[in-house]
Amino acid sequence: MTKDGIGNKWMQQMPRSRDMVPAGRNTDTLIGDRLFAGLVRLSGWLMLALLGGLIAVLAWGGLSAWSAFGPGFVWSTAWNPVTQHFGAAAPVFGSVMTTLLALVFAVPLAFGIAFWLVEMAPAMVAG
Repeated sequence: MTKDGIGNKWMQQMPRSRDMVPAGRNTDTLIGDRLFAGLVRLSGWLMLALLGGLIAVLAWGGLSAWSAFGPGFVWSTAWNPVTQHFGAAAPVFGSVMTTLLALVFAVPLAFGIAFWLVEMAPAMVAG
């Protein structure tokens, strides 16, 4: 049973969409639908593979810094090029603060635009 109380029995009674061909619709378009669904699925897997590759490349490139400076590199605020002692806490903190500041501006703006488009904009503008 699902959370709304509708079980698998109901799902078995419904015809599958690929078994239903509307009147006047060519079955060739169903092949196009299947081709499109396959391309979308392939694109999704490709994006996951690219994300995994990106993570692997970043991890591989960061191994030298990790081995040279150790785990303290992430939390250290020192940045001394003369003694070759570096820490990432300050740049990480700056990146996080910049991201939060951007969210403070972007989220209310996005909600305001969405509200205006749905409730107040003329039909020609709202689409």
